Amino acid sequence: MRDLPGGGQVYGSFSVEEYRPAEFKVAVASERKQYVRGESMAWSTEADYLFGSPMRGAGYRWYLNRNQAGFAPPEHDGYVFADEVWWWGDDSGGSSGFVAQGQGKLDLKGKASGTVALKPPKMRGPESYELEVTVTDISRQTISSRTSVEVISDSTRWRAS
Repeated sequence: MRDLPGGGQVYGSFSVEEYRPAEFKVAVASERKQYVRGESMAWSTEADYLFGSPMRGAGYRWYLNRNQAGFAPPEHDGYVFADEVWWWGDDSGGSSGFVAQGQGKLDLKGKASGTVALKPPKMRGPESYELEVTVTDISRQTISSRTSVEVISDSTRWRAS
């Protein structure tokens, strides 16, 4: 209970469920860390029980989201290139949110892979894409892992001289 200004009160409660330690681990990786708009991102995931066996046939789901990002050229600390308009709350660019999702079963080695096209309808600058893979075991415990990549609008990549 908490007293509010003006004499009101707020009540709340919550339940603490039984803690279950993780019984397996999940890893996800992309083939590269940077892509050009229109390319397809290749990714792979792997899940193993903590005692070493692969999670054969376990179900997984994946989600891909994107957000605007700045570009920090390598070996030039302190320099970031970005569209400052979105920093001030202008969300009219449409360059954030849900991109794609899917599901499947891990193979006999506890692995899966896929590709997803990186074709945003509109880009105002570099974007960060985050892929999250969630694996569910037979007891319905879920563990997730994430990786992120940068997507640029053309094939001109920064080259330090």
